[in-house]
Amino acid sequence: MHAAELFVVLAVLFGAQGETIEAVENNGAFECPCLQKIPPLARTALDELGYPPGFGKLCKPHDENVVMSGCQTGNTNMPSYCTSPWCYVDSETCGINEEKCIADGGVIGSLASPYCRSRTRTSSPVLDGILNTTAETFYSYDACGYSDTYDSSVSLSLPIQGHNIHVALSEWAPWVIRGEVDPERPYWKGWKGVLVDLIDTMVVKASLNLTIAPAEFATTQSRKMFPGSSYTACVFDVKVGSVDLCIADFWVTPERMGMSNFLSPFAQDVFYLLVPDQIVPETIMSMFEKPFKPFSWELWGLVFGFLFFSGFVNMLADNRNEDDFQNSHPVARVFKATYLSFAGYFQGGAVNNPTSAPARVAQLGYGFFILIILASYTANLATILVAKSGKTGIDSIQAAIEQGVSICVLSAVHPQALTKFPKANFVIVSGSKQQIRSLTLGKCKTALIGDQRIGTVFSGYYNKLDCSLEDDNSTLACLRDDEGNPDDTRDCNKFKKVGEMLFSVPLSMPIASIYEHAFSFYMRDAQSSGDFDKLLQKYSAETPTSVCSTSMATDENKLSLPWSSMVGTVMISMIFQFIALALCGVEYYRRGLLSELCGCTRLKLLSDGADQDDAEPDQDVVKDDVKAGARVVMDMNKDMSTDSSHHVPIVMSTGSVENHNTEQSNQTTMLKEEIKQLRSEVAANQSELSEKLLEILKNTGRAKTYNI
Repeated sequence: MHAAELFVVLAVLFGAQGETIEAVENNGAFECPCLQKIPPLARTALDELGYPPGFGKLCKPHDENVVMSGCQTGNTNMPSYCTSPWCYVDSETCGINEEKCIADGGVIGSLASPYCRSRTRTSSPVLDGILNTTAETFYSYDACGYSDTYDSSVSLSLPIQGHNIHVALSEWAPWVIRGEVDPERPYWKGWKGVLVDLIDTMVVKASLNLTIAPAEFATTQSRKMFPGSSYTACVFDVKVGSVDLCIADFWVTPERMGMSNFLSPFAQDVFYLLVPDQIVPETIMSMFEKPFKPFSWELWGLVFGFLFFSGFVNMLADNRNEDDFQNSHPVARVFKATYLSFAGYFQGGAVNNPTSAPARVAQLGYGFFILIILASYTANLATILVAKSGKTGIDSIQAAIEQGVSICVLSAVHPQALTKFPKANFVIVSGSKQQIRSLTLGKCKTALIGDQRIGTVFSGYYNKLDCSLEDDNSTLACLRDDEGNPDDTRDCNKFKKVGEMLFSVPLSMPIASIYEHAFSFYMRDAQSSGDFDKLLQKYSAETPTSVCSTSMATDENKLSLPWSSMVGTVMISMIFQFIALALCGVEYYRRGLLSELCGCTRLKLLSDGADQDDAEPDQDVVKDDVKAGARVVMDMNKDMSTDSSHHVPIVMSTGSVENHNTEQSNQTTMLKEEIKQLRSEVAANQSELSEKLLEILKNTGRAKTYNI
């Protein structure tokens, strides 16, 4: 009889002790069955703690409605484990026993015997702490087909609890910083930083003993094997067991992953091209482009588009304005409206004089647009004009490849860089310090560098390093100020970041396999809970920051305002334009000026002295009268022209009508008499004459000013 069959028979036989067939079906996994009987000591301890009878037997959600488990009824924040089935299990059966597995005719991983496979089981800290015996009591969620969410951190740390972990550290702020010894954790010997604090949390939770490696980051043997990178050497130390964990910001590369396990990544390092910031003369074309730099080409298109549209709206809304539109031909009006719109933009304000209400509304939107656009242009142009006008001639990795210049790259990321840019002329250097030094001394023309290090370049760190290593025979490019101190701004005028992101590499730490699972869980938990961000904020002051002014490393093209920055301005201005179009449509539909439709027209055809027939009319009043009644005067002129013996033309001009002879004087007298007659008619029937004169106004397209 096979062991599996024997197991089922035994389970049925145990039914005499109160177990049922249903219980056998819930008895856990084949390779990790639930205990049929809780050990007496464990059962007594559970009773004393107040746990209900049957707690831990068979696959059931035993914590459901149990106060001691935090799963009491009414709990609004019910943990997920409250409804997850589990049971106490036999540790021996749950584990793999190769000898018994083979004896049952199986191999590891087969289903021939429960000893050939295993399920995760966890020692119960509650019972083991109370019983205080060498015999451990295990429980398992996996045996019942569920995940253990009761205490993941505890269950993960149990396999490594009490171990001694051997670590090596490399200083690089804000990840790892060397400082004064902290009395609360002297075992760190003054080390602190984002990664140190994270690892310390894990050390405390797992009750680990910490041993810090000597001052050298990697052993002498591993450094000899990997002279190009002390980081890769430390990864090798983890592989061979010299240390259990290297604490620093490691690039996770295929070569390193082939040596050791890594924790869950905690950041990404993004790589850019760093080039010498050398000034070259500007070309004639670049000088011509300078005035257009404040705006992107998309924004210039938006500006010109609005100016064309605004001119079109003005042409429609102010179609009776003869002062701005002397030529009534449609094509001429379009060109004149476009000219007025662009002329107003270039002169900083409207150059036309709108006469209609819709045109004045459109003018408000046009004025707002000019105000914002010109202010933005002026401010941005000033910034560009005072910025450095020179360029290095290398503004991208493609330009560097085409020119065949040397590119310094660290050995750790060289394979990835070469795969992505196979035609590049890479020069391999051993570390970031050597990389910047080679760039400073001109041994390579450009450098492929991670964003994590770029801030350090402009902080003065590398100049301080060069000055600290300087001696009489040194070729280091140390730069000191007038007082003899290292000049932090040495690299501000020497380098700048150009182009787009080239590629990225995850950051993590190499760790021995026995610690990987628990420490990776802690790392991800710290990131998801926000603890990682809090640590970054805590050590933000320790992070190297640029001491360079923003103008030192500013790309002119990046100063150009994008089109999206003016969308709000254009939308507000367009609202006024559309309101003007709507009002223009009302005028067209009602066949009259908006002021007339609203009853606001004031026809100044008569003066208050209408009853003084012999009095000489006021010249200003006469002008207004003649303007308003131009059509009547023109008709009178046509009637008189039928009698050639009395034909005296009326001279129409914007100047004056000179009385050069007697005939012209008589004509003027006749005109005055006609106006007096009009006054009489208005006095008799003002309403009827107003309608007549309104009709006259609609046909006075050729009317001019008459001086009498």
